[in-house]
Amino acid sequence: MKIASLTATTVTFDIEPHEREELASILGKKHAQDLAVHWIGPRDSDWWKEWRAASKVTRDDDRPKVGATFTVEPGHLALLRRAYTDWNYCEFGAMEINPKRPYGNSDVMGDLAEILGVDLGVDEDGDQREPSPEFTREAYRFHRETEFCVQILLTFGAIEDGATYRNDARSNYSRPAWVKV
Repeated sequence: MKIASLTATTVTFDIEPHEREELASILGKKHAQDLAVHWIGPRDSDWWKEWRAASKVTRDDDRPKVGATFTVEPGHLALLRRAYTDWNYCEFGAMEINPKRPYGNSDVMGDLAEILGVDLGVDEDGDQREPSPEFTREAYRFHRETEFCVQILLTFGAIEDGATYRNDARSNYSRPAWVKV
């Protein structure tokens, strides 16, 4: 077990499943209530590597550029309808889509497949098959682009399937200024 990152309020541990009990015993019951330890997934699986590769873009590269257009698709709306919202008490508090269970279940890839209408099937042991690299990239795209849909929804008070929007302005601490095209 090693500390993967440390901030003033958060320590992120890179742990294996068998190390959870050891960490809980070190911290004790008092701190275990405040501790959120999440195994980040089967890191040796192909879909996990593809998901991480798809998500390894810098924050600036991942955001819509000024003049960029975005078209709302049925998959975006389906994901937003299933989004699991929560309240985050950090700083002043704010609404969030739960990052561990964005669609209500910690099996995010299974949720994405179900919501997007993809049958992953089962293997000979009856376990859900790993998604293909193509599906993983597409699922990540839809998942990541839900941010743009929420920004558009907050700007216009509604969002339409098939509508295209353009980002007209961007500063470091404000959301993009979407306009309907």
